[in-house]
Amino acid sequence: MTVLKDPAMMLFPSEFIMETTFMTDEEKGKYITVLCNMHFYGHLSAEEIEHICSGHYKSIFRNLSVDEKGLYYHIRMEYEMDKRAEYRKSRAKNASGKKKKEEVQGTFDTEDFYNAALERSERFYAEKNKKGENIHKN
Repeated sequence: MTVLKDPAMMLFPSEFIMETTFMTDEEKGKYITVLCNMHFYGHLSAEEIEHICSGHYKSIFRNLSVDEKGLYYHIRMEYEMDKRAEYRKSRAKNASGKKKKEEVQGTFDTEDFYNAALERSERFYAEKNKKGENIHKN
């Protein structure tokens, strides 16, 4: 099994537009790339951000906060990631009739996913054939 990090992050268009109003298109692209890396890796050093951006952009650093270790992060994104993590924990805790919650939470089995999708596909085509519908399977 592969451990799966939350694949999505909240992006609020109005906040993004507001934060990037005076940025060039190039700076906006670098800024969103920094945010995606923060979502994946967590807080980043100034050197890591400058590496991602291929230089230092004051406009990007202006939208970030600094933690006690001197690493940069985005306040709203951090807040939303924490909320999503708490929500996932509560859903895992409330699940019933499954494996132990500690084993289920944060894991993803690619083979099980593939087999389940294949089974749904086979059931779909079997049902269509029963009804006499002409659907060709690729």
